[in-house]
Amino acid sequence: MRRTYQSESGQALVLIVLGIVGMLGFAALAIDGGRIYTDRRNMQNASDTSSLTGAGSFASYMTQNGIYWKNWSCSDTTSWFVSAKAQAYSDAINRAASNGYAVDADISDPDGANGITITCGSESHTGFTDYYIDVTTYITADTPSSLAQFVFGGPLRQTVDSTARIRPQTAVGFGHAIVALNPADCNLEQNGVIFNGNVDVTLNGGGVFSNGCLRVDGSSGTIEVVDGTNTWISDLVLNPPSASVSPPPIQGDESIPDLQIPAPDCDHPSMFDRTASGTTLSPGRYQNEVVLAGNFDYVLQPGLYCFYDGVRFNTNQTVTGTVSGGVTLYILNGNFNVGGNATINLRAPLADDPGIPPAIPGLLIYLADGNTGTVNMQGTTGTNYTGTVYAPDGTINVAGTPGLNPTLTTQLIGWKVKIDGDSFINLNYDEALVYQFPPRLDLQE
Repeated sequence: MRRTYQSESGQALVLIVLGIVGMLGFAALAIDGGRIYTDRRNMQNASDTSSLTGAGSFASYMTQNGIYWKNWSCSDTTSWFVSAKAQAYSDAINRAASNGYAVDADISDPDGANGITITCGSESHTGFTDYYIDVTTYITADTPSSLAQFVFGGPLRQTVDSTARIRPQTAVGFGHAIVALNPADCNLEQNGVIFNGNVDVTLNGGGVFSNGCLRVDGSSGTIEVVDGTNTWISDLVLNPPSASVSPPPIQGDESIPDLQIPAPDCDHPSMFDRTASGTTLSPGRYQNEVVLAGNFDYVLQPGLYCFYDGVRFNTNQTVTGTVSGGVTLYILNGNFNVGGNATINLRAPLADDPGIPPAIPGLLIYLADGNTGTVNMQGTTGTNYTGTVYAPDGTINVAGTPGLNPTLTTQLIGWKVKIDGDSFINLNYDEALVYQFPPRLDLQE
């Protein structure tokens, strides 16, 4: 029998062609894939910087024109927002162009994938509202292909976006005159905001916020918030039940954020090591506990004071820290303690005080992070503290005695805040005189 064999010639050519196609695919993946990755990274960087530039433009405008959290009003018809938005668009568009990408302010046009949006927004929380402006940049671009067209017929197109969120200048505590950061529930007089004794407290312009307890002890006494925000708490004890809090506290389940005031710079070139001598103190670093005692009037010259072991005022005379400027008292360890019948007049620096740094506008007393000491504030009827008193890990204690009715133009923010005694205390909250966080910007991709 005769056998016939089919020819296998040409099969190698088919395998070679298939191999070439596969190699082209891998080459396209390696060459064009790398180019796509590089282009996307460049596009994302351009989008980020464009959005950040637009948000930064808003920050400058708000700072220069007095647009704060307290007076916030923002919509497409608000005059300041219209003006600021036009400048922000221009700045963001120019920034994108400097990176090689053409965008505009209209995302509804045919080229809408290359555009910028600017919107006002807000988020409601227990006891405060978080206001912000979002600047979003969209960039779309095609990557030129070297080999991918042999295996893929469409354009190598990518779209990226990024959002920069800018928040207005905001007073620490979001407009509240008294803030307790401790989230624990009431346990005798250990936690939160405590009003003890037959004390009548009137808060003008700002309310109370406790992350945990609000406790009112005493046979009488009233807590009244006038022309300010409400009282916000998570746990309430009235002892006796006849104690009055007006308006009635509102209970919520959110904590107020502790935005952390930056620590003053005790190593600033203008700071020197000092010792307390005489009746006039100069700004600087005090390594040992400072005790001002006796029947003398004391003056603290304007500037920053860093106390490494606390400070005590035991004089029966006056202590003044407001002469031609204000003071920031930073207490790294130990306490701030006022005894005797001293008349205390301490004011934080104002924004336009000359030679502020390293003192901090609006910040009067700061117990450093980790310092669990106490700020004991008391004095005669003529006593006044002006500015923010901040003790994130410590206790703030305001005491009043019968017949002595101090008026305080301050803000109290501590792990625990206690007001006690048998007196009338007026606490006036003025946002222009307390510490302000500058506009806060963050990138949200």
